[in-house]
Amino acid sequence: KMNSHGYGEKCRAYIDPALSVASSGSDGNGDGMSYWPGYSSIPAICRATYLDWLAGGRRDATVNPGYMFLFFYGLERRFLVDQPPEDEKLEIVAEVERLKTLFAQNYSVQRYLGEFLDIARIVAMGGLSLDDPALKQTILNNRSWDLPFSLKFALGGMIAEGKAFDAEWLHLWLLCHPERRLRTPAERCSEEFKALFRLKFDALYPAGLKVRTPRKQLAMNYRAASSEFSCSVNLTAGEGKDIAVPDVSDLRSPVQKAQKIADEAMDELDKFSRYLGRNTDGRGSIEAQALLPAELWGLFPSTELEDLKEWARGQVAGGGLIPALEVVARLEGGSPDKIGKRQLTGAADALARI
Repeated sequence: KMNSHGYGEKCRAYIDPALSVASSGSDGNGDGMSYWPGYSSIPAICRATYLDWLAGGRRDATVNPGYMFLFFYGLERRFLVDQPPEDEKLEIVAEVERLKTLFAQNYSVQRYLGEFLDIARIVAMGGLSLDDPALKQTILNNRSWDLPFSLKFALGGMIAEGKAFDAEWLHLWLLCHPERRLRTPAERCSEEFKALFRLKFDALYPAGLKVRTPRKQLAMNYRAASSEFSCSVNLTAGEGKDIAVPDVSDLRSPVQKAQKIADEAMDELDKFSRYLGRNTDGRGSIEAQALLPAELWGLFPSTELEDLKEWARGQVAGGGLIPALEVVARLEGGSPDKIGKRQLTGAADALARI
């Protein structure tokens, strides 16, 4: 009896040697698999296919993901219910990470295995290393309908220890928040958006942003992908791992401040974004640089613009009088049939920037 349904039911992942198995596993498509498969409930041909997949090292990504889930159901139960030794927990985390990569194109795999890893990494490693360069990207990769648990744990731990947030953490908080409002410039110009967000944040909060401590404490709530069990664990942080972690889920003020900064950054990047929408390879061109906010020029230099500066210096030294057609041709990389308002305005804007 593996659950609380009130009747005897075998765990989905458990292999019952008494059950029949087909002579060969030829149902790679999983035609006989249900949405929540269990070894005891799938047909004999599916059992054979599953056992073949296990015997092959669990490396075949062409099979129906249901076979992988059948194995994963056992991993999540082993990790969270059986409570194995610490070294085995690390092995399980590594295996789930491998499987998640193996079935990278499947949304359900990314969601369920991502949710497990979000919690399991913290449990297996005794917390999070905020200095880990891969941590923020890992959190970003696990975005879903709610804030990733690892982000809640990191943010709550920083608040509990009295730390102020820097631009990167507030930016990540906004990107993962279900109520974020991000327009095309934040996606199309993600690196420029992030850099401008940081500059604006640093100007507003040079010492970082301190956030009040929420009353609600963070608890780990996990609903198994197998639907067979759920669990809840209170977590602590700090040097001695004895500080209760507050839950940032309901905080509004920091997210509103982040959204305001983001709105300003997106507005200022709007023309640059529109240009890249029309010219996908236009980054670094003189026209693109003229539309990029000037404070980002040092972070995103343009060779074409530097060449233009050098050319302009030489022309100024020689008297500074040049045919308009020559200026426009240098800016646009070719001579237009005629010079109109657009060319003259574009040339004036580009020259004014330097």
